[in-house]
Amino acid sequence: MLVALVLHGCLAAEQHTCGTTAVPGILGTHGLAACCPASCGECGGKGCQSRPGGKEACCAGAIRSSARTCDRHAPPCLPWPAAHHETWQPAPGFVGLPHAPGASRVESRKGKRRFGPVLGCASFETPNCALEWDEWNLVRALVRPRDTVLEFGARFGTTSCVLAEATGNSGRVISVEPDARAHATLLSNLRRNRCNVGVVLGTVGEAAQALRGTARYYGRYDQSTRDARVGEASLPRLGLHDIESAVGANVSVALVDCEGCLPSVMHILKRPSVRTLILEEDALGAHTYHSIWYPALERIGFIRVWLAADTMYPGSFNHSGWVRRPPCAAGSEDCSTSLCVRYRDERAIARRKLQCLQ
Repeated sequence: MLVALVLHGCLAAEQHTCGTTAVPGILGTHGLAACCPASCGECGGKGCQSRPGGKEACCAGAIRSSARTCDRHAPPCLPWPAAHHETWQPAPGFVGLPHAPGASRVESRKGKRRFGPVLGCASFETPNCALEWDEWNLVRALVRPRDTVLEFGARFGTTSCVLAEATGNSGRVISVEPDARAHATLLSNLRRNRCNVGVVLGTVGEAAQALRGTARYYGRYDQSTRDARVGEASLPRLGLHDIESAVGANVSVALVDCEGCLPSVMHILKRPSVRTLILEEDALGAHTYHSIWYPALERIGFIRVWLAADTMYPGSFNHSGWVRRPPCAAGSEDCSTSLCVRYRDERAIARRKLQCLQ
């Protein structure tokens, strides 16, 4: 069970409201963590300075600069206690689509985009941009514009930007990265590529966590967390309800790419609102995933619809996609491979670059 902070009257996230019954408010658009008076009609966005109350009441940027928090003030205010401002970095509110890696920026003369592991990587600072190629394909196959996504393991933000693209840069992507050594590069990449992503600079959940193997160079992708020992300093953490309140929607997609952290996020996957899971099956071993975690996911209603080998390290680990939907009809094409093969063929991706498993 997650521990939620007591926000000053913030109502259920799906209502997109905040404030109190006496002084109602509305949450910011584009995933911006701001609470405007209801008289604004809309919180943030184009033309906010022209609404009743002006810039100070209706523009999310001005509200964030004021440092008025909803635990002490009525709207306009920030729906976060002051102590958590640094842990939560709201989406910047860019207008238009972001630049995402793994595909050409423009369509060809035949009206199609090209897809490949190194396309679009030049604007990202990362030791190996193409390393996340398999996750990008899963995102483009399974994530829809209406989704709200929680990404565990953002690292340098390449997949975060693909998620932003898949959701129309709506600001409903929450990326979690516990390693402070990656934070500056992560935030820089998101801003340089105009990706509306809210970032948790720490962890999400109740349990106190600490980094494992912190002596490694920050450029490595295999950083993980563990339960903090008694008396040990733990990483900053936020409750799931808090970040859902900040973006104004419940999480519908979970992307788990955090070096074997699936056991620690199973409680989130059990929530009915989570309809899609994108999973990098590393660290725990193939036998453990197949014998323990596949059955565990099936017991809570997930069906595997995608299975592919890692392109860079085939044979080392796989990538899978899961949805909550009725099982395949008897005698139909295999659920675990048909979507992957269809996606690959439609985009003319070479088999060696996307190895769908039978």
